[in-house]
Amino acid sequence: MKKPCIAVVVLFTVLFAAAPATLARAEDSPTAATANAVGAQSSQQVAPTEVKATSPWDNYSLTYFATFHGPRITDLGSSLSTDNKGNKGRGGINLDGEIAPSYLITPLIGVGLVIPFLIVPVRGEGLILGDLGARVFDRKVINTGNFWASANFIVQLPTSKRSSENGLDVGLKTTPAARYRFGTSRWSLGAWTEAKTYLGVKKDKTLKLWALPYVDFKLTPSVSLNIGYEVEAHHDVGMQGVDLSMYQSDIQPGVVWFITPHLMVNPFLQIFTTTSDIGADHMALGAVFSATVL
Repeated sequence: MKKPCIAVVVLFTVLFAAAPATLARAEDSPTAATANAVGAQSSQQVAPTEVKATSPWDNYSLTYFATFHGPRITDLGSSLSTDNKGNKGRGGINLDGEIAPSYLITPLIGVGLVIPFLIVPVRGEGLILGDLGARVFDRKVINTGNFWASANFIVQLPTSKRSSENGLDVGLKTTPAARYRFGTSRWSLGAWTEAKTYLGVKKDKTLKLWALPYVDFKLTPSVSLNIGYEVEAHHDVGMQGVDLSMYQSDIQPGVVWFITPHLMVNPFLQIFTTTSDIGADHMALGAVFSATVL
């Protein structure tokens, strides 16, 4: 195994023991991991006790989640986003998002669909469909007051052009998330994670491991300062054993603002560390958006 990836393996061992995205790609992004965590955070705004539904709509949930992949900060007028090293990429700036309609078995446990898509507002690309999927989830599979963890399981079909070209039969994914609050202080520590296997592919990766551990400091009940470290590693077609290659790493300082308990925005600066030349030319603007309609 390549030495840089030892840290990745250790990181995932710790994260998954604690809790039973990045180039813009509609068929393969970390947005679901982030959305899962944001949904769990949002549920902290209400009591986790189960209550009897008072309306037929109480059994349904509809959420929209997206990550904005912006340009380098030294080229803010560019229509291009960055690659995995923070250089000017070939893809346009975009919103990498998903709509997730769900049926709630309880207020925290449900089943539903995942409809991922890119919105590329430049170069005439428009909307690009990703890999449609079905999921089962528990927003608080662990909940001990100061600590909670969410879990899910997602099955995706090769409905995107890229996955079809790679020969994907089916994608299997999980995006557990966890958060610990230090007593009654304003500090908390958490992580968004993703593990996905690509069954049947003839090229590209067969396994992706992704994580974004973070530290959060609450300024007000609805606004926090947040800094995370994103890391992603792949096992590609043709690689031996359990070897992994480091794909991307970056630091993300930002602000998290819950405008309402069901509407969140998180602008951040993406500082790429995949390259040895860390500087303004390898930094980009990004943002996360989350909205719960039902």
